[in-house]
Amino acid sequence: MKSLIRFFAAPLLGLSMLCACQSQPSDAIPSDKVALGFQKSARLASGLTVRVDSLTDSRCPTNVTCIWAGQAVAAVTISSGADAQTRRLVLEPGQTNRRDSTTVLFDNVTYKVVLREVIPYPVGNERPEQRAIIQIARL
Repeated sequence: MKSLIRFFAAPLLGLSMLCACQSQPSDAIPSDKVALGFQKSARLASGLTVRVDSLTDSRCPTNVTCIWAGQAVAAVTISSGADAQTRRLVLEPGQTNRRDSTTVLFDNVTYKVVLREVIPYPVGNERPEQRAIIQIARL
């Protein structure tokens, strides 16, 4: 019986050590997206600059019963050189009329701007500093 336990224990121990050494998935934002807080900006590889002018979140917190699911709204300004355009993007759970994306045009190039997420999601009465996850892709 002891030899049977040793037979299975050694490979399982080795496998568990190997799994422990592997890197865990991170919360890193993919390169085609940017995470910005209120009044923060970032310059993208495309040469565009995006800034979050306002960020409001009235989504129903987790573990709370609400009458309305709420929404997260980000007003963003996208600019290229001296040309700037402001857009209002809205995340509304369960809505069929999506307002989370729009397009902008700079130098005859169209870009799609999408509000992917506002993090962290509200929990109870806590309202930590939030960030808007914005994706801008050339069409």
